[in-house]
Amino acid sequence: MLFNILNLCLLFGFCVAFNFGLTRILRKKRIFQPIYESSPVTHQKKDSIPSFGGVGILLSVLAGIVLLSIQDSRLLWVSGLIFLFGILGFIDDYLSVSKGKNKGLSARHKLLCQTGIAILGMWVYDVHFQVLSIGVFVFYVFVIVGASNAANMTDGLDGLLAGLSLITLSGFWLYTRFIHWEEASYFCLSLMLGVLAFLVFNV
Repeated sequence: MLFNILNLCLLFGFCVAFNFGLTRILRKKRIFQPIYESSPVTHQKKDSIPSFGGVGILLSVLAGIVLLSIQDSRLLWVSGLIFLFGILGFIDDYLSVSKGKNKGLSARHKLLCQTGIAILGMWVYDVHFQVLSIGVFVFYVFVIVGASNAANMTDGLDGLLAGLSLITLSGFWLYTRFIHWEEASYFCLSLMLGVLAFLVFNV
């Protein structure tokens, strides 16, 4: 337990340092977040805020797996989904920055990609963990795509999505502690620390 706590502290320090370095590089390269022209005046000042902050969160997931020696296949499956959706978000941000507009992937393309990732993820789950009926399979695909879009719609105001994510992850952490799934509880903590490190980037 002490070993994992020390690794969590190391993880947080690493993530904060990475986000700090990432912010400096992005500012130096002037890779800023394009803002909707119709946004409120208070939002227009965000046009000098670096984009690609989610890269730090993705790195924290990978670092958490390595430092905490996560081997549970179910947690690795969750991590795989996080990475695939994270890559999709990276592509969306890249297109937005390269165009100089707050317009990355089109809504249709984004929805198709989200659905494809969700179907792939549930297919892996069906093959390796539990055989699902067609109805349950489709329902979970709908839930995954819906959750992805809910996060996307929530993102925008500083700290809003990260703050809500911390609340959600706290609930998962308490649940995994309640059912005595120790590896999952540390995994949840590593995600929470990654989000906290992102909030430092956000500030």
